[in-house]
Amino acid sequence: MKSRKILFVHDGPLFTTANGEVFTVQLTEKVKQRYLQLGDSITYCLREKRITDEGANRYSKILPDKFTFVPFPNFKSLRHYFPNKAKAQKLIETLLQQHDLVVIRMPSASGAIAIKAARKNNVPYLVEMVSCAYDALWHYDWRGKLLAYYKLKKIQNLIKDCPYVIYVTKMFLQQRYPTLGLSIGCSDVELKGTSEEVLKNRLEKIQKCEKVLVLGSIGVLNVKYK
Repeated sequence: MKSRKILFVHDGPLFTTANGEVFTVQLTEKVKQRYLQLGDSITYCLREKRITDEGANRYSKILPDKFTFVPFPNFKSLRHYFPNKAKAQKLIETLLQQHDLVVIRMPSASGAIAIKAARKNNVPYLVEMVSCAYDALWHYDWRGKLLAYYKLKKIQNLIKDCPYVIYVTKMFLQQRYPTLGLSIGCSDVELKGTSEEVLKNRLEKIQKCEKVLVLGSIGVLNVKYK
């Protein structure tokens, strides 16, 4: 029986060391195993950033089992746009010919290319809609405000005709980027198990605390618009 190959496309990046190990912030080994429910192996196609072995301690390692990483050319700047855009399109076309299904995380520049290429080549594809491009650009800086509405309409037009879309929200992204295809709202957040004893001890500590409390937030904060 022929093995089923899955392609995952997103801007990323993934982080690599000199010896070829691959690390990530969000696309963890657990996420990889989730995608492998769709096939026998998976290829991640994202931008690449090199890190040192010491720097790798900050990230989660992706194991090489049933996994391949193909770096995606970076064209998300004026300096790289013209020399790398054609290379990026050609790479996606080539990878689609080698895979049976593509999972595309949007919004992303690479994802937009992959949607158009999948339609052109009749390759089955699934879209994950994980954030709002308009809000991200509008709250970035004055340059983002110039592009926000254009990106909104462009992505709306792409998502409208997608056959399968997973939204990470209950209503917001569905309303802003509606699809005529099948869709579901399904958060991709992973919550670890909790202990009642840990919660009890924490509440007791807070009640006895006489100092100023410092509140923190949990999430990906290494993006300018946040």
